[in-house]
Amino acid sequence: MRSHLVVPALALFAALDVGVVLAQPTASRVEARLVPGVAFQHGIFGDDDPKAIDAVAMSVGGHVLLRRSERFAWVFEGTLHPNGFQNPHFDENVSPLHLQFGPEFGHRVHVRPTFGIALQSWSGTRSCGCVDMVPAGGIASGSEHAVGSRVRIVPEPFARGSIAAGAFISAVGAQVGVGWKR
Repeated sequence: MRSHLVVPALALFAALDVGVVLAQPTASRVEARLVPGVAFQHGIFGDDDPKAIDAVAMSVGGHVLLRRSERFAWVFEGTLHPNGFQNPHFDENVSPLHLQFGPEFGHRVHVRPTFGIALQSWSGTRSCGCVDMVPAGGIASGSEHAVGSRVRIVPEPFARGSIAAGAFISAVGAQVGVGWKR
């Protein structure tokens, strides 16, 4: 699994260099967002006889931003897809919790590539009843809108996915972050 994390790690180091260039010499500030969303979920299960399953479901998450300037922030995001993905081969269901980190570039309009892990919780009569840690990645882009002096609304289209032995899981949808600035 370590080899799967080499490319995301190199991408984050490259973003670090860009982030240092974009960051103005201003004080860092921390922001938080609550991020509900709706996603088109797609899962492919099985190595020998792959079968896909699609569903529309909700997602719920949160972002913590370390704002380095008005145009750059480091972001940790955690997103849960509570409805899960049903394996079409067996009586098992997987619910991923994505824990990802990456840079957010832009001021009013931004883009945020992220990499990290997904904790895949398996349930059902044919499942291992375990939690797998697998590589994950995603991208989001959106715009920030002020509501008063402290509240920010951040609508974003997003795509995220994770891959494990015998399963590829992806979600594409829209989420709306509600953020607070100090």
